[in-house]
Amino acid sequence: MAQYLNKNLYSDLPFFFTRNEFTDDINLKKDGNAITYSLQNIVLTRLGERPFDNEFGTSINDILFENVDNNDVRLTRYKIEIINSVTKYEPRVMVSSVDFKQDTSDPRLVLVTIDYTVLHTNSKKTLVVGMERTR
Repeated sequence: MAQYLNKNLYSDLPFFFTRNEFTDDINLKKDGNAITYSLQNIVLTRLGERPFDNEFGTSINDILFENVDNNDVRLTRYKIEIINSVTKYEPRVMVSSVDFKQDTSDPRLVLVTIDYTVLHTNSKKTLVVGMERTR
């Protein structure tokens, strides 16, 4: 006899609550979307911004106001900070690499590329987060 297995391994609440049209319940982020959403929250949250947990997040937004190139030692500090934050707050993944690139079409845009492995499924994924200088 076949057993019903829940296909959704992970589910998280999104920051903005939206209503599901069919069930009138809150829409959830599920599986890969939940992990991606979690990683984006970790990377884009400034240190000290989260109440009751001042260590959550990264100081990656500071890179937008610094004059750095690809060989700068400060980039290594940001890479290590991202890896440590993700390791601490997202135990479902293991980060393989972090890379920074300035977008060639828009010099105000910095792209942060995070390569990671989802531990439960052993699948490799890539997340690209764009951060834009305002001036």
